[in-house]
Amino acid sequence: MKKFKSLLDELQENIPNRSKDEFIQSQANQVISSASNLISLIKDNYSDEEADDLLRGLILSIKDRDSLKFDRRIKKIKRRRKGNV
Repeated sequence: MKKFKSLLDELQENIPNRSKDEFIQSQANQVISSASNLISLIKDNYSDEEADDLLRGLILSIKDRDSLKFDRRIKKIKRRRKGNV
């Protein structure tokens, strides 16, 4: 069975190193901008305590490359809110 490459993989293989640096810089800028927007959203929609917990979870999820850590924190907040309503 033939393995297919993703478009991103093919693009990365065919661009010179200088372009790779620029590509990585562009991707980083997009991720940072998205993360900044997400942080603002979290701070605007959750209590200070919940926002701090979610932001810690976000950083850990990124560091450990495990999105489930952030998901568990959201679920914990949802359960807590259901219990208080």
